[in-house]
Amino acid sequence: MPSSGRSEPRRGRPPAPVDAEASAAARLGAEIRTRREEHGLTLETLAGTINFSAAHISLVERAQSPVSQQFVAACDEALEADGALLELLPAAVCERAAHRHRNQALRRHGQARSVETPDAIADEAPTGSLHPGSLVVQDGPGSGEAALFGSSDARSTLIMRPEAGGGFVIRWRRLLEVFVASERVLGSRPVIAAMAAELPLLRAQRESSRAETRTELIRAESRWAEFVSWLSDNIGARRSGRQWIDRAGDLAREADDRPMVAYVLMRASQQALEHGQDVRGAVSMAEAAQREHELPPLVRALSAVREAQGHAILRERVPCERKLDEAHELIERTASPNDPWWINTGTHCTHNYVQAYEGHCWLLLEDSSRAITCFEQALESWPGIYRAEEAVQRARLATTHAANNDPDRAAAEGHRTLVIYEAAPSSRVLVELGRLDQQLARWPSVAEVQSFREGFITARRDLDVSAAN
Repeated sequence: MPSSGRSEPRRGRPPAPVDAEASAAARLGAEIRTRREEHGLTLETLAGTINFSAAHISLVERAQSPVSQQFVAACDEALEADGALLELLPAAVCERAAHRHRNQALRRHGQARSVETPDAIADEAPTGSLHPGSLVVQDGPGSGEAALFGSSDARSTLIMRPEAGGGFVIRWRRLLEVFVASERVLGSRPVIAAMAAELPLLRAQRESSRAETRTELIRAESRWAEFVSWLSDNIGARRSGRQWIDRAGDLAREADDRPMVAYVLMRASQQALEHGQDVRGAVSMAEAAQREHELPPLVRALSAVREAQGHAILRERVPCERKLDEAHELIERTASPNDPWWINTGTHCTHNYVQAYEGHCWLLLEDSSRAITCFEQALESWPGIYRAEEAVQRARLATTHAANNDPDRAAAEGHRTLVIYEAAPSSRVLVELGRLDQQLARWPSVAEVQSFREGFITARRDLDVSAAN
């Protein structure tokens, strides 16, 4: 940094120390302060560089103000952090969202209002969901415009600088990657609330960018929309999930991103299958996805799995087995894609994943013995980072034991699923546990069954309370 941009530290009382281990926001604030001081910058000098007020920077450094992506990106660039500050942002945003949700649950109130957008879509869904045209935030301290943008002066010209577009595309991709990782730790609700604060900025940046950068930002927004769709499904906001997957498809087509169009078709097929809607149409969408020549092998394998599920529901055994075999073969010959957007996409589609869905297909085809074998082999070495998906498959294994007239093993697996669910709550898991509960109703006098059903009632009641608050 040029020496002319430096200034002597302010004399007088030294700043209050910040415990960097106190919270994610404190870690981010402490890192900004450390780097600022290492560069010999006062608050006022840094403020002049990044177009944010010195007062706001001071509050962020002391973990006393929410932060926005554009603020942290500006600090990252000015302090030559090479992305280190941006990597700390999602944890701070998710932490704040989680804190807000806890407060709402304790207060048992808190009306939601929508940020004004031209294409508002009305929809009833659990608190913490959001819709393509209506980004939901909570009233109260730290809400509204300040919560979305980080401070009243945060509408910096930073997002209006087209020459910075390429760098911002990378930053939006990295931010999404960290949100994906955060969801595995924090669950869907805090992450979807945090993403609501960032999506208006992505949209504004996309609309103000030059043609080439704008296309890349449309690609970015389509992937954000698809992930919000996934989060919406996880919290039980099905209508919102469908709206967001439609939005992702529209954006992918606008950018002429054919692989992403195919990926969205695969996800729409998954939604239809899990929600019990138009199975033949779901098979057709999965088939259409596989016709895309540029689709990465892992995503093609996912599409084959979706098609196999549809064939199993329709009791079409031969094409079901053929597609499952094809999915395993695709995993064997997969290669790292050149496009950075696809490097981490579909990596959950392992042999374990396909084998678990093979078990689900055999369950649908009423071959419980083969289903149990597939489920048990898949779950024996299931990757620990995919806990929510493990819970889905364990619930299905439990249902298979019930279909095999083994209530004790069914209830035992149901208990294991409840333990995972408590750590990684998901509406998809609760739906599968509901199916198990219906099966176990045939054995009301079995002690293990009674215990599971009581635990399931508690889990369902807790989800209803969380959604209501």
